[in-house]
Amino acid sequence: MIQRIQTLFLLFATVLNAFLLALPLPFAESSQAVQDSALFADKQYDVFDQTALVILFGLGTLLALAAIFLFKKRAVQIQLTRFAFITTLLGMLIAVVLVLNDSALAKASEVVIDDEPGAFLPFLSLVMLWLAMRYIQKDENLVKSMDRLR
Repeated sequence: MIQRIQTLFLLFATVLNAFLLALPLPFAESSQAVQDSALFADKQYDVFDQTALVILFGLGTLLALAAIFLFKKRAVQIQLTRFAFITTLLGMLIAVVLVLNDSALAKASEVVIDDEPGAFLPFLSLVMLWLAMRYIQKDENLVKSMDRLR
């Protein structure tokens, strides 16, 4: 199980999504516009500022973790990894749209938003999930080709 490279990719994606639940996404410097903002009222934006983000990133974490233990059922493992990829992608897109559509930040031109390491975790998680899907599919193709030879 752990000796397969796709298992390591799934494990990394699980850890990255779990860290995403603990780390803030971007920070904003203090100004009046930041205090009026719904997202940056506490000067940081994390997944707990929006319920949909908690659900999507939490679901992506659980799906990637569950896919690790389904190594004997590659078709199900591919589907779970695909759903984890979709939920993580949706969570990332919703997070970006929420920041861009924040009306208080849009009005203020002096606000500087600093990206924190948590802002890049969804992208890294997507890369890991994509690599896992790729290697799971390679394993599935190898097994199918071996079955044809018997």
